[in-house]
Amino acid sequence: MSHENLDPRSLLDEHWERLQFFAFTLLDDEDLASDAVADVFIRILKNENSLAGVKNIQHYLYGAVRNSCYNVLRKKLIPASLADPTAMEELTSVEEKWAAEHEHNVVRAEMRDMLARLIKTLPAREQEIICRRYFNNEKILEIADKMGLSEYQVRTYGEKAINQMKINALKADSWQGLLLVILLRDLMR
Repeated sequence: MSHENLDPRSLLDEHWERLQFFAFTLLDDEDLASDAVADVFIRILKNENSLAGVKNIQHYLYGAVRNSCYNVLRKKLIPASLADPTAMEELTSVEEKWAAEHEHNVVRAEMRDMLARLIKTLPAREQEIICRRYFNNEKILEIADKMGLSEYQVRTYGEKAINQMKINALKADSWQGLLLVILLRDLMR
């Protein structure tokens, strides 16, 4: 993804939530995740020319946040490693694990964001059905009972929502979004 506007404040607004979610998946601590992402944007603000040669801003930001998370973990573990040599081994192990999981986490964060954008295009009732089914793993009968609908209505509205999300993904020329919606369709069965 190429951005003509590499203004750090615009990038912050556009990417903050996804990057914070990504950092949280690495650190498992909301405050530390927020600090790690903030550190990246502070560095960018201090040196605005640092983005001049960046071809893929998303890839750059995810890599910078991952490295910032490494630094957070190092600061947390290195003082302990002076007293306990196994802490350094733990740090190395965590870094190796993160390197292996990095691409998976980036894709997962992007897919969640893409799905959220597609869901937001739906009417409120369809949003609720999709969210209950996909995010809460509720059964069709449970959704029907909670929403005061018949099972048939839940299935119909759910299928309508999925078809609308497919159309919206195609309009946005998003093959990843379309694939995600096709996979999601199986949940309504």
